[in-house]
Amino acid sequence: MKKLFTIIILLLVTVTTFARERSALNIRFTDGREILVTIDGRRYQRHAASLTFGNLPSGWHDLRVYEYIQYTNGGGRAKLLYVGSVRVKPGKIAYCVVDPYAKRMRVRVEDKDHAYVDYGDNNGTDDGSTQDDFDNSGVKRKDLQDLKSLVADRITDTDKLKLMKSVLANKHYGTQDVRAMMEWLNFEASRLDFAKWSYDRVTDVHDYWKVEGDFTYNSSKDEFNKYIKKKDAENR
Repeated sequence: MKKLFTIIILLLVTVTTFARERSALNIRFTDGREILVTIDGRRYQRHAASLTFGNLPSGWHDLRVYEYIQYTNGGGRAKLLYVGSVRVKPGKIAYCVVDPYAKRMRVRVEDKDHAYVDYGDNNGTDDGSTQDDFDNSGVKRKDLQDLKSLVADRITDTDKLKLMKSVLANKHYGTQDVRAMMEWLNFEASRLDFAKWSYDRVTDVHDYWKVEGDFTYNSSKDEFNKYIKKKDAENR
């Protein structure tokens, strides 16, 4: 009996260690167009503006990233726009942002424990979600509504911003979402802070200039434009 108990403990430790050492990838285009992805020669059937693949072995992975073009009468086709590779360390998630124009990819690596990873996509099938569950950037609409309610309960902009950044730190969303969330804040300085912070998380960077129209003061507009021009230059 004691021997059996020891074996069970060893198996649990092995499984836990194995799971902890697995890696994950999140992949999206800079302009928010829908993608299909092949990882190490395996093509996954899901397509969206942002895709997450969990439970991957650590190390180097070969990537082929396609634009998914939907037909009006159903179905679609895939157009190859990027070929490359990425290395992920054990227990990490790599956020990969592909520029389809420059054919480049920038990667940000974080601890997997700090991010939500959907492991259901590793079988190459759809996760069962409907289009009504998401906006065009892949963020659950219900989650944004829930966050809005929580933010409304905070009194100061400092607390509102802290909550918003904590919840959205590992999320991706669209320009329209940013503009809507800016309305939750009371002061222009807070809105400017959030708009600048959200730049690296929006899926449609090409439309981000529209946020300027939500600022009242020219000084805020100038600071915002200066910031996104700097970020655009860094990403080229």
